[in-house]
Amino acid sequence: MFHNVFSLFFLAAVVPACAGTYLTTLHLASPVANHASADRIEYVWSTPLETGIVSAASLTKLTMRLFQGDALVYTDIVLAGGVLQPFGGVDRVAADVIWDYDLDSRTLLQMGSLQVSNPAPASGTHFYVTDNVTLPADAIVVIQKIHDGIRHPFTVDTLTGQQSNAVPEPGAGLLAGLALATLGALRRRAG
Repeated sequence: MFHNVFSLFFLAAVVPACAGTYLTTLHLASPVANHASADRIEYVWSTPLETGIVSAASLTKLTMRLFQGDALVYTDIVLAGGVLQPFGGVDRVAADVIWDYDLDSRTLLQMGSLQVSNPAPASGTHFYVTDNVTLPADAIVVIQKIHDGIRHPFTVDTLTGQQSNAVPEPGAGLLAGLALATLGALRRRAG
C-alpha cells in the first residue's frame, strides 16, 4: 500500500512539469493609456510538446489577457481545444496567429497578429496585438483597439521583460490530495 501512495505523490509531482500549460507575461515600459490601458500582457497557452520550438500550429490553447496593475482590462480566447475562436464574432484564420516559443530556454521568440484580418468586429470593445514581433531584438509591442467596428490608431510600447512559468494542471492537486488522504487513513488504521 505504501508503494501506491508513493506512486501517487510521484505522479502529482511530475504532472505539472509535463502538463504543457504555460503562462507567459510580457511587461510593458509604460501603460498604453490611450487605447488598451495595459502595462502587461499575459498569454495562457498549452501544447503537447515538451521540448523545442512551439509554433502556432502546435498550440492547443491560447488566451491573451491585458492588465493594468492588478485589474484585468481585456481577455481574448484565441484557441480553445486546438480550434480557432472568433474575434468579436468574426472568424479567424490560421494566418492571423503567429507564435514561436522556445520550450528549452523558456523564451517567447515571436508573437503577433492575434487578430482577424478583416472585417473588424461590429460591436463591443476588442484589443489585439498586431504585426510580427521578434523578441527580444525588436522589443516593441503594438496594440490596437477596435470599438464598435472602428479601428483606433495603433499604440506602440517598449517591452521591458518577459517571464514564463509552467501552470500546474488541476489534476495534480487532486492527486496530491488523494495521496495525503490515503496516508491519513493508513496512519489511523495502524494507530
